Parts: sequence; structure tokens; C-alpha cells
Amino acid sequence: MTITLQKGRTYDIITVDLSVAHDNYELYCPGDRLIVVSITGNLTVRLDEPDNPEIDLAKTVKLDVTPTKFKYLYFTNSAQSGKSAIIYVGRDASFFADPLRSAIVGVLDSEENRINPAKEDGNLASILSQLDIKVSELRDALLGEEAVENHATGLDETADQEISLDTKGHKLLEVYAKASASTTFYLDVSPDNTTWISGYMSWSSVTEVKETLWNGFRYVKLRSAAAGASGDTVDLYLSAK
Repeated sequence: MTITLQKGRTYDIITVDLSVAHDNYELYCPGDRLIVVSITGNLTVRLDEPDNPEIDLAKTVKLDVTPTKFKYLYFTNSAQSGKSAIIYVGRDASFFADPLRSAIVGVLDSEENRINPAKEDGNLASILSQLDIKVSELRDALLGEEAVENHATGLDETADQEISLDTKGHKLLEVYAKASASTTFYLDVSPDNTTWISGYMSWSSVTEVKETLWNGFRYVKLRSAAAGASGDTVDLYLSAK
């Protein structure tokens, strides 16, 4: 046959041999959408009635008529040697295993994006992209219930000192610093651990800092400037919850 129909549970596959001319070739194939998987020539289709307007399938990737449906397809083409077309007809709750014109089978979501069900976050990444959140951020929000902290004590105050912390997405930040002699403490912040905003906050000529901050940056750094004399020490603490 020059036009064949392969029935499936949720979608059907139509193969058209374009080397043979067709004039409103009638095919019973109920559905609510057409997906043109591949086409190498010219082919038009009419829905339900042979005198309805023609649809040029060579210029169509997807035709969706939901919430309505069609029952009959009428194909027309001139004889084109060596040419062919493959069309999927979908129905309610259908998915499409699409060769994507490369013979590599894939699964598409409702927005025609390829997903890989073999990867645990294949569907999840697609959903989260619509919510403007990354998989890693969701993971941190779900799993990062425990506080994270970093500290260093007894550091030589006569040299610049610093500690850093990956907050894992926690927003409540505790800052504590103590020095034997007055010095300046700095809090630096970064969204990516690469681009840093130095001196986002600072405390000048103090021996102790106690701050509870609402922080939107993932990475933070606490620094102390060199001060004091031999034997003076500094303690630095960062905690996020």
C-alpha cells in the first residue's frame, strides 16, 4: 500500500509513499493532533471532509486541534520519486516516541521537550525549569535541614585571617568573631563561589562581633585584618540554618 497505518495504544503511525500520487486519499484515523516526524516531499491533508481547507504538512511540525477531534484524514500529493513522509497521530493522554528524524528514539513531554526517563531527574528538571528553580537548589531545600558551620580559633591576629562557608541555601546566617586586640572584620558574599563582593559588611576597630543576618547569598566569607602584637589571637565562626 502507498499509505499505511500502524495502530498503537496512545498514538498511530502513518507512512506515506510520495512516489505515488494521491488525490484526497481517505484514511480513518481518529485523533486530536498530528506530529510530522519526517517528510522529504510535498504533502497536504484535510481533516474530516475532503473539501475542507488543505494543510501543508511540509511546513508543519505539529498540528493540535484539542479540545476537538478528527476522524478522517484526506491526503493529496503529486508523484515524487523516492520521497516519503511519516506522521504520528496522537490521542488524549498520548505521548510520542519520536525518532526526531535521526532514528534515535526519545520521549517528549507535553511541551515537546525531549526527556530521558532513565535519569532520575529527567522529568524533574523539566518541571523545575518552569518554576525557576534548579534541581540542586531543591535538593538543598529538602535535605539541608541541619545547620552548616565553619570555624577557626586561636589564629595569629598579626596576619590576615579568613574562613568561608557554603550555606547550602540556608538563609539565616550567624556571624561571630573575637580578637585579643581591636581589628576590622569583613563579611564577603558570593552567589557562585567565584565572583565575590568584598566588604559586603564590615566592623571597624572592635574586638568582638555578634550578628544574626538574613542572607540571600550561598557562599560567605569572614575575614579579619592584621592587627595587634605577637601572641594576639582571633577566633572566627560562621553558621547557617
